[in-house]
Amino acid sequence: MKFPQVKSKTLTEVEFSTTTEYHSIALRFHDKTELHFEIEPGFTLLAGYTDWKTGDSRPIRRWPVVRSRSLRL
Repeated sequence: MKFPQVKSKTLTEVEFSTTTEYHSIALRFHDKTELHFEIEPGFTLLAGYTDWKTGDSRPIRRWPVVRSRSLRL
């Protein structure tokens, strides 16, 4: 899935939110628009930041795994 409406926009903020009832990711742009994803329960989020400048993947940072509350023990 692609989102051409946001191509070349300047990103100002990324917000990830999870509660017992609601999960979302919001990408906020400089022009006061937002691309918003609502996520159904039952997910695991693995986030990583990677450098592809050389054509090969070079991990820069990984974040801790986040599991939705419905999967937590």
